Amino acid sequence: LRFDDKNDNGRDGETSSPYFYSSLSSYGIGLFASFLAAYLSHQGQPALLYLVPLTVGTAFAIGIKRAEIGDLWDFKVGKPVAAKPKASE
Repeated sequence: LRFDDKNDNGRDGETSSPYFYSSLSSYGIGLFASFLAAYLSHQGQPALLYLVPLTVGTAFAIGIKRAEIGDLWDFKVGKPVAAKPKASE
């Protein structure tokens, strides 16, 4: 969701982009699906089996639709903040 949150301010004058909220929604749907599968099968289920395809798939689908798939794939975190030196005791 890091890319999604970073791009939530939109582009080209848009006030909001759909990445963050759609990924958050798909995460909730995936979590519900994992609980439902565990309930129906009476066995534990790996939640990532449901969460990862939905959240990543949603972000990729939006990236393809908005022609931003290259930016999504090449996402880089900004410059790391230098750590403050520890005060000696």
